[in-house]
Amino acid sequence: MAKGSHQIFQTNNPSRWQRFKWGGRLLLFLLVIAIIAIIIAIRTASMPSVPIIQGKAFKEILESDKDTDSITKAYKGFRKFINSQWKKGDGCGQNDSAIRLSTSHLFSDSLGIRAAFYVDWDPQAFFSLKRNINKLNLVLPEWFFFDAKGDSMVVKRDKRGYDLIKKSKGIRVMPMLTNNIDGAWDGAVVSRILNNKVKRTKLINDLYRYIKSEGFAGVNIDLEELIENNNGVLTNFQRELYEKFHANGLLVSQDVMPFNEDYDYQSLSAYNDYLFLMAYDQFTSSTKPGPISSQKWIEAAVTQMVKKVPTHKIVLCIAGFGYDWPKGGVGHDVTYQQALSIAKENSSKIVYDNNSYNLHFDYYDENDRPREVHFTDAATNFNTLRFATEYGLAGTSLWRMGSEDSRLWDFYHLAMNKSALQKFNFEEFSRVESSNDVDFMGEGEILDVISTPTPGKIRTELDTAWMLISEQFYDTLPSMFVVKQFGKSDEKKMVLTFDDGPDPLYTTQILDILDKYKVVANFFIVGIEAEKNIPLVVARK
Repeated sequence: MAKGSHQIFQTNNPSRWQRFKWGGRLLLFLLVIAIIAIIIAIRTASMPSVPIIQGKAFKEILESDKDTDSITKAYKGFRKFINSQWKKGDGCGQNDSAIRLSTSHLFSDSLGIRAAFYVDWDPQAFFSLKRNINKLNLVLPEWFFFDAKGDSMVVKRDKRGYDLIKKSKGIRVMPMLTNNIDGAWDGAVVSRILNNKVKRTKLINDLYRYIKSEGFAGVNIDLEELIENNNGVLTNFQRELYEKFHANGLLVSQDVMPFNEDYDYQSLSAYNDYLFLMAYDQFTSSTKPGPISSQKWIEAAVTQMVKKVPTHKIVLCIAGFGYDWPKGGVGHDVTYQQALSIAKENSSKIVYDNNSYNLHFDYYDENDRPREVHFTDAATNFNTLRFATEYGLAGTSLWRMGSEDSRLWDFYHLAMNKSALQKFNFEEFSRVESSNDVDFMGEGEILDVISTPTPGKIRTELDTAWMLISEQFYDTLPSMFVVKQFGKSDEKKMVLTFDDGPDPLYTTQILDILDKYKVVANFFIVGIEAEKNIPLVVARK
């Protein structure tokens, strides 16, 4: 009998038939019990929907053959910068006078903007939002999209996320408009609208009506991988949007990448209340492996930006994710918990690089292929927040909720200047609680639970002179439920099957032909025929 075959029992043996009947009854009974258990679970718990596996949500900033050291070689890192600022005083805060958002419901204005991006295609995003929304003063949900087949705006929002955000008092909301459609950036649809006065005006009016009717603070524009030869096209759109919104008391913000010619930063700053500087993706899935956002690279990105944009208009976007690269291949993004689960499954040692403040480790996959993972954690975020505070920026925003190290929420809502940190409890970094939430990784219908909830132990060392986390040791890896999905294939395959065998004449001929051409097939064996041809079944198994 060939591999992967199934046997349908048809037999003249009475005892075998009785065993088959009783076995079937037992299976039916167990199936009924399982169905009842599932129904009870659904009624008594909020079950996360199966995640929509979205492709890379971040644009490649640098080409794979570009040396990022050439960008950062003039920068010495956070320590040197903070030292120069302290000579002027005890940290410059976050520029109180420039803050436009009212944050009195939770923080003093000196904290500035503490924001996070929210998506609905990852169940973990909702769990994070539910637990931590009270530690934010601004949420940027990914709800506005372009219709790839037309020229209109499409609103896609998850009900539970929307309901939670709406009922949270004092939280400002700026929904994001993105040209990321089904996991791919579409510059063509943006070009059709931005270069057409009628369509452009309709888009602005649609955005305005929705934002105004919902009572939101404003809108966030995230347009990437544009195909325009003239930056004035995007600037003109922002000008018209800004004038419409400001005339009616609404704010406008825009996401921009560092070192990117798609954006005229100086012109755009005139038509935005805030520019969200996406200071991550130093290395991406399509580049060679490397840090997600090293400290020198962040410093370089901010310093280049402030040459053209006032500091009080810059919101520094911080990374809460990573990438997993196969050697010589294209990587894929991973969350913090997924990175830990991969490391734990493969007994890999996580290294905290005190030069970049990012983390990395190596492992071999199931095909014995070497892989390299780089990611960020709460210590990375802590140091970046320290830098943003001392630079006097408008605030920070996390990309993205659900993918971050949960330790971030122990301090994201706190003041980060030198005097405030004298009272900070750095023991918080050592305790990592487990979670019963479920995270998914990969694609396919076959599921494998690769980690279960366990608490972790992480030791940190503080550079007290600059109030930066200089070292970190993952003694025991924390984990949560992580389910690996696999089995999806982009290849189209034809499968041969043969029924109602074996036949003493034809089955032998078929097997000879398959063996000659090295072809695999499935045979469905009838029990009574197998009994009649046992030598054939055993010999050609």
